[in-house]
Amino acid sequence: MNEGVNERNNCLKKKRGRKTNKKGDVHSCNDSDNIIKKIKAKIFFYCLLFINAMINKEGAEERIKLLKIDYKYIDQLGKKMNLGLFELTLKDLFSLDVSRKYKKKTKEYNKNLINRILEKKFEVEDFDTVNFIFKITLNDWIDLFIYKKNILILINEKNSEKVNYIKIQDKFDKFGVNHLLNEI
Repeated sequence: MNEGVNERNNCLKKKRGRKTNKKGDVHSCNDSDNIIKKIKAKIFFYCLLFINAMINKEGAEERIKLLKIDYKYIDQLGKKMNLGLFELTLKDLFSLDVSRKYKKKTKEYNKNLINRILEKKFEVEDFDTVNFIFKITLNDWIDLFIYKKNILILINEKNSEKVNYIKIQDKFDKFGVNHLLNEI
């Protein structure tokens, strides 16, 4: 009789289904992959703010605006993928698919808008400066964003002549790393 009770107790103690993690490690928002995603999202967000500020005229009634790119580009954490993104020009980066949250916009909305700007179908305040911005890589933009490089040095490296470096510097004062650090 004791054996029947012991057997029943053992069955009750034994768990069924998928085995749990014995170590007790819990995936949290402070793990490395989530921190990397947050940093990439902030970089893309501030780059988008900067570009939108550059393509719009001061005091213009009609504002043209690039939209956020799809989260799948932020979510991918592969080394090759990230290095590939950092080598893309800002034109190519923001020509990627638009976020799925914009239901009424096509995936190619940003690509079409950038092409219309570069073909001068949309009037921008300083075309040479906007053209220069679209030609720099995300890596160059990050160097400017964190004040690792000076805008004049980058203009000389790219052999650009008619770039309004004062306007670019002014936009970095508004949307630079100091603004991000204050937000955090």
